Amino acid sequence: MFARVTTYKADSQKLEEMAAEIEGLKQQIKSIPGVVDIYSAWQSNGDGMSMAIYENQTAAEASASQVKAIWADLSEYLIAAPEISTYENVKHLTG
Repeated sequence: MFARVTTYKADSQKLEEMAAEIEGLKQQIKSIPGVVDIYSAWQSNGDGMSMAIYENQTAAEASASQVKAIWADLSEYLIAAPEISTYENVKHLTG
């Protein structure tokens, strides 16, 4: 497996709207090929992170343009560009 972790800073005044937008993007997010699971979490001050687990690095790299488009859809809620980190070693610890 392979992981992409994206940290972001959202406008704390727009968190409810952002959550609704994310909910509306769920089908698009679920349709990303090679995705095992994705979580997004944020705090009331707007600090947030998303973690996407992919079947492998090839799948993660192939999804880059689709992921960029999703972040573009969320850009009106962000006050800084998202920062991406990747990890080639992933261990599933539950389930």
